[in-house]
Amino acid sequence: MKLYLDRNIIEGTPEELVEYQRLVEDKDKDDNDGLLGYNFWYLEGTNFNKFVVLEARTNYFEDSRGNRYTYQAVSEHVRPVDREDVLVKFESAKDNGKLLMYYSTVDLFTHK
Repeated sequence: MKLYLDRNIIEGTPEELVEYQRLVEDKDKDDNDGLLGYNFWYLEGTNFNKFVVLEARTNYFEDSRGNRYTYQAVSEHVRPVDREDVLVKFESAKDNGKLLMYYSTVDLFTHK
């Protein structure tokens, strides 16, 4: 297989091209730090805004007050919120201008 990075061209057998495409897709999945599949996350193990619930957006996370967090900044510190009522709690906090927090050890939401 040949890669021409200056012209953005790849040459190779069909098998090589399929393998290259698989590797590129796997790399994209890895770069997203397993952040797929959940809409809501909370910060854990950080010194800033610990336990804050975040909603996943296309290119960033957003808390209930509208503060944005880049994936790169928090990807190692987010954990999924696995509760069906998280959307209701998040929207309620957002409507009231409060910061929604989630404590996983006791499975409890609170506002700040």
